[in-house]
Amino acid sequence: CAMVFSNLIFLYLFLPVCLIFYFLCQNIRAKNAVLIVFSLIFYAWGEPVYVLLMLGVSAANWAFGLLMERLNKKAVLVCAIVFDLGCLAVFKYAGFLVENLNALAGLSLPVPKIALPIGISFYTFQILSYIVDVYRGSVGVQHSYPRFLLYVSLFPQLIAGPILRYSEIAPLLHRISEQNHEIDQQIAELTRSRKEFSLITENMSEGFLLVDMRGHILTENRSAATLMPVEADNIARCPEQQLRQAAQQALSGQRCERLLQRGERTLSIMASPVLASGQVTGAVVLTMDVTEREQREKLRREFSANVSHELKTPLTSISGFAELMSQGLVPPEKVKEFSSDICRE
Repeated sequence: CAMVFSNLIFLYLFLPVCLIFYFLCQNIRAKNAVLIVFSLIFYAWGEPVYVLLMLGVSAANWAFGLLMERLNKKAVLVCAIVFDLGCLAVFKYAGFLVENLNALAGLSLPVPKIALPIGISFYTFQILSYIVDVYRGSVGVQHSYPRFLLYVSLFPQLIAGPILRYSEIAPLLHRISEQNHEIDQQIAELTRSRKEFSLITENMSEGFLLVDMRGHILTENRSAATLMPVEADNIARCPEQQLRQAAQQALSGQRCERLLQRGERTLSIMASPVLASGQVTGAVVLTMDVTEREQREKLRREFSANVSHELKTPLTSISGFAELMSQGLVPPEKVKEFSSDICRE
């Protein structure tokens, strides 16, 4: 017997398995394939042989739709209507017509005993609605047979209706396809941007850490692992206190810069908050080896101190000589001698 929605097999086996496979699929094509397979299983549960009839009728009408783009639309429409109603008449009314013909004409023609395919009326008139819509130009021709078959065989309405016009469901099929295309493009763009980002950060001489609001390390380049290994997946568990405090300060919304001495090397840690719509969403931590810069700065300070010390004594003497001369305390005959002393100093 045919499977119905109140059947325990449908409720506790067919539907759950269908949903599991549907949601396990990652793209719309695979999801549609799952729906087609389960719809055919649903239909074949009662009359397996008539699945071939439904597939054949669907394929023929899909071909009629394609022919409307190339041949005379009205001629193709007539052929499609004759074909569809002819199939319906053979399977549904053949016995009735032969019995009445025998009764009216006194004939004894054998009455065909053809089992009525389940839902043949529903899917026949649903297919005809597609052919009529294409003929009127209210919908475009469906070039994908799997999508057309899904429209015809979708199990929630296959054997009990309601009859859906193709114009009602076509926008949904096209919108899903367009959304899937957009999603694929966005994923490709995201993948490309991620590769570019990784290429840039991996070739930086500076250590680069990207941390989210919970302290999870999202990105760590090779230089960061070399200069100051975090050795954890969360900045809060980083063994280096200076790095941990800098990141936490940035996550609180404040920019931070610190110097850290590690053996003979001097490291500069700069942490900045990442803002989105005015809200802190994470932090970027840069680590740089500034050993050479700090060594140059140390030499500059030492040189300045030495120069100041060397200049202090002669400058004091020059200042003293000049002060004596300015106050007139140097006899005229000693001015030349004092001037010589100033030049010497």
